[in-house]
Amino acid sequence: MTDGQPHNWNQLMAAAQSGDPGSYARLLHEILPHVRLIAGRHHSTPDRVEATVCDVLVTVHRVRHTYDPARPFIQWLDAIAARRLSAQ
Repeated sequence: MTDGQPHNWNQLMAAAQSGDPGSYARLLHEILPHVRLIAGRHHSTPDRVEATVCDVLVTVHRVRHTYDPARPFIQWLDAIAARRLSAQ
């Protein structure tokens, strides 16, 4: 792990961008606890946490083409989460 991120998140997203649905499903499954932790720091009720998690995951899906595999995935993900939290 580097900075709390499994080494393979970058590779999983790159594979997902290339059309590998298995890698994409695995990536979403693996990032879920991280996104839930971020949302939990900002919301005190489980329903708001889950709404934020859903919002972040939908946004990741919508903008997945913008991820640059040469850059750390976790920073890209955290920026999306921060933006979605600030929009609420």
